[in-house]
Formats: sequence, C-alpha cells, structure tokens
Amino acid sequence: MTTPAARLSEIRASSCYPAFRMFIQISSVLGYLACAVFAFASFAGESPGAILLVVPLAILCALLVRVVKEMSLMLADIADTTISGYARNTSPLASLQSIEVKGGTPMAAKQVEPAPSDSEQMAKHGIRFDGEKYCFREYRYDRLSDAISYAELQSKRS
Repeated sequence: MTTPAARLSEIRASSCYPAFRMFIQISSVLGYLACAVFAFASFAGESPGAILLVVPLAILCALLVRVVKEMSLMLADIADTTISGYARNTSPLASLQSIEVKGGTPMAAKQVEPAPSDSEQMAKHGIRFDGEKYCFREYRYDRLSDAISYAELQSKRS
C-alpha cells in the first residue's frame, strides 16, 4: 500500500497540468523574492520603526505566499485525481465507499447486484442495474423499490 505522500508524488509527477504547476512554482519564488526585497528595503531606511513594522509584514507576506501555493497545488491535485479516476473508469469518490462515519453507519454503501427474484420485476418495468444505481428511463435510483414505484406510477399514467 502506498503512503499518502508517495501517492501525492505520483499524482504530481503525472499531472495533466504541468504548465499550471510550473506557474505556481514560479509565482511562489517571485512572491518569496518580493517579501525578501521588502524586508531588506526596510533596513536601508534610517528609521528603526520602519524595520519593526516592515519585517513582520514581510514575514506575513511569505506565509501568505506559502498558503496560496499550497491551495493552488491542492486545486491541481484534485483535478488530476478526478481525471485519473475517470480514466480508470472509476468514480473518484469510490474510495469513500469503504469509509465509515462515527457509529459504524456506512457513508456510501456500495450497491450489490440485484437478487434473481428481483430480475423479473426489473424486466417487467424496464429497469436495469448499472453497477451502482437502478435505472428507469433517464432516472437513477439507489433502491430498487423506488425505481419500481416510479415505473408503476408511469405505467398507470399511460
């Protein structure tokens, strides 16, 4: 099993957005340089008050550059993960299907194949199972009973 840091390195190495990631790196370096110039410029003045005011602002500026860099990389990571999930023909949220919330209630329980006894009802109403949802016409349902109820309602209307 790969560690989160190793997986993140894999994502960033095979990014679909290398130009955006390069832009983030260049912008960060320029931001840090601007903070350093700002801090050193305060020493050129003769006022000790300027040093006491400008140096903490330069440090704050450097922290903001770091935060914006991390946020931008997270955005690119999310996009790359989503694209790679769909490229493997899986949902990017598929890993959530095994996560449980406090109390043991599944957050997103994976659907199981319908029972053979349900196949007759599904065929009668034109309902299919796509591996995740029960589909009737353009509608998708988590539960077969909901799909059957709607299909019966539609057959009564026509």
